[in-house]
Amino acid sequence: MKANKSCQIQTLATSEACNVTYCPDCGIFYVGIGMVILRFRLAALHLVSSTLVAALDKVKRQHLSGRAETVPFRKPGDRQVH
Repeated sequence: MKANKSCQIQTLATSEACNVTYCPDCGIFYVGIGMVILRFRLAALHLVSSTLVAALDKVKRQHLSGRAETVPFRKPGDRQVH
């Protein structure tokens, strides 16, 4: 969805992986990851952020304790082998 003509989009953060912009008029955060743009209100963005941080913390703890499992990388179109 395109921003309204009256939207004053502000860039909040950027990295090689994603960018986050915000429209104070609409109260919407836009999270761009590659060609995908996700729109969030503040409460939803906070929940997504908390969930991602919790997942990363869990992986870090597992890695530090030596229990981390390697997650195989699969390219699109690769078949899963059981």
